[in-house]
Amino acid sequence: MAGSFSQSQQFIETSESVIPIKVFGLKSTRNYAQSVCDHLGIPLASHEEKYFQDGECYVKSADGPEGNVRGHNVFVIQSLYSDDKESVADKFIKLAIMCGSLRTASAAEVVPVIPHLAFARQDRKTESRAPVTTKIISNMLESVGIDRILFMDVHNLSAEQNAFSLRCPVDNLECKNLHAEWFAEKLSENKTWKKLAVLSPDSGGYARTVRFRNALAKLLKVDIEVAILDKLRINGDVAARRIVGDIEGAEVIAYDDMISTGGSMVKACRAVEDHGGRLFGICVTHGLFVGKADKYLSEIDTHIVISDTVPPLNLSVQNMKKIHIVNTSGMVAEAIKKIHTGTGSISELLV
Repeated sequence: MAGSFSQSQQFIETSESVIPIKVFGLKSTRNYAQSVCDHLGIPLASHEEKYFQDGECYVKSADGPEGNVRGHNVFVIQSLYSDDKESVADKFIKLAIMCGSLRTASAAEVVPVIPHLAFARQDRKTESRAPVTTKIISNMLESVGIDRILFMDVHNLSAEQNAFSLRCPVDNLECKNLHAEWFAEKLSENKTWKKLAVLSPDSGGYARTVRFRNALAKLLKVDIEVAILDKLRINGDVAARRIVGDIEGAEVIAYDDMISTGGSMVKACRAVEDHGGRLFGICVTHGLFVGKADKYLSEIDTHIVISDTVPPLNLSVQNMKKIHIVNTSGMVAEAIKKIHTGTGSISELLV
């Protein structure tokens, strides 16, 4: 893949008709951004990022020719998750300021690339005076002059597509094929299973789970059941009730877009055993692992497959041994290439 991007970069450098490109990676996502640039065959663009003594942040492209973005298509990579140095809000405001500064510096196009989008779960008004945060965040990003936006497995794609205006296209990549390849390899090594099922921990994730099932079934060339956990939420607490679907005697993969505290996932995994299935693995794109996640995951002995959109923080050494990380930077690089050159289709990456 890296070789094909090198050829693309030669085309970018030698053709006067092609707009130049710069990719920035804000500090907390720098390693991920560097990996994307390695696939593209271009250097990671330099920028300045700091805090004043009162906690006010300052971020912009570097001084001199290396920071010049006039007439460039610029991509700003920032994954939104909290760590021990910065909150989600810190990272979001830095992203917004950086995008705004690039717009006023006469960039041709400004495209934030957000591997994990925070605030995406608050996508509708469920009680009096509740914020529709997806709409608020989209308005804030559009107000600084972005031209389009790129996500990876956003929590509710239809909500995000409707939150942004027509002038700001939304592209969403999916990790399902990368996950399917990982599980297909592991399942091929284990020849003892006779039946497979994929479990969605809630009804809202059913369509996502079906797409993963289809990708896995295509690789293994077998029929795979899709099941849903019917759960009841009372005063914020989740009670697992029953599983809709036949998982008895099956190896089961629990599939979702993210693990936050892990409480709901643990209940789903216990429900699998109660209904006669065997938990083969847990698979999510974004491993946030906050709150009591380390405690909950210590109760589960199985594969936990995540992606590199969020580094696995706050986990014990023992739990880290269960974690397997798939690399999404190559897919993001391919999407950036397609957006920048205006050729090909993002949907080709999802097949």
